[in-house]
Amino acid sequence: MRFRRRQKILPGVYLNFSGSGISTTIGGRGASVNIGRNGTYLNTSIPGTGLYNRQRLDGGNNSRNQSNNYPQNNDAVVNSISSNSITNLTSNSLIDLKNTFHECYVERAELINEIKKTKTQLFLFQLLNILSQIFILGFFIKWFKENVSERKSYLSDLQDQHEKCLVNIDIDIDQNIENQFINLTNRYRELTTCSKIWDLTSSSSQNSRITRSSADTAVQRQQISFGSNNINIIQSRFNPLYFANANGGDLYFYPGFIFYYENDARFAVIDLRDLDLTLINLQFTEQEAVPADTTIVKQTWAKSNADGSPDRRFKNNYQIPVCQYGRIDLKTSNGLNESYMFSNYEKTRSFANTLHQYLQLSKS
Repeated sequence: MRFRRRQKILPGVYLNFSGSGISTTIGGRGASVNIGRNGTYLNTSIPGTGLYNRQRLDGGNNSRNQSNNYPQNNDAVVNSISSNSITNLTSNSLIDLKNTFHECYVERAELINEIKKTKTQLFLFQLLNILSQIFILGFFIKWFKENVSERKSYLSDLQDQHEKCLVNIDIDIDQNIENQFINLTNRYRELTTCSKIWDLTSSSSQNSRITRSSADTAVQRQQISFGSNNINIIQSRFNPLYFANANGGDLYFYPGFIFYYENDARFAVIDLRDLDLTLINLQFTEQEAVPADTTIVKQTWAKSNADGSPDRRFKNNYQIPVCQYGRIDLKTSNGLNESYMFSNYEKTRSFANTLHQYLQLSKS
């Protein structure tokens, strides 16, 4: 008993079923992703027909510096920092690639349901087999034993198919681009060692004269962690750069595209050329504990005058450190809108500059 053997997803790309499971191959014969001096391309073809298609995947960005204060302020009217509906996030150039991922997720879901069903059947046959031996039911003993053996074999086959139900992405990459991506990965690893990383979930402007604060912008933030993580259906020799997200899908940076993931049914594939990257040198009025790797640039007052001096009308007025943090904003015209703040500005700047260089090199 098997599932369908082969399904065409797009020209030159198929889902292949066998005893070793299901696999989708992008790369080698029929399809490949190429990143070189002339750009990043998805190449697809149908062997033996002469039909061929080439789509560019790489993109650019902007990088600039700003200096702002971002304290907590629960009284301000807040605007959410979150991406738009996931149905619109996928880049038009990568819809076919998203459909490939979708088919893999659908097949995995079907396999999971079949595994659950088979486990239930196996339990029932094992129970009936025991009962048939207790009551010496003759012919049924052999029949139940055979069914138990068949269910076990079928279950093992299903589990093997589920384990190998992957999208294998073979990326043919120019050596200079690969070296730069390795460099970017190293800068990312340094970024993950920041004492604190926050996802900025909302922001708002505020009247400093009314709040008596030195800051004119307030944000809500949630501490998160970066680190090693992967998309379970993607098999690639490149490990993605993982950006956790407190109020939306997590981001996985692969060479050529970003995988935005909420769950198996809600995800998007974003072309790097659509990405607008902003680096901000941030002066943050820190009212919580100062991270160990942070530079304090100055001191301000909880209640201050326009010239920065303490407002003496308030009793128990106290000083607050102003910290130098790094902020990275990620946006696309399709609605990606994510902001991250890091306790160490130099590590943030190093990563952002390396990402900028990688994008520039990949499209040159």
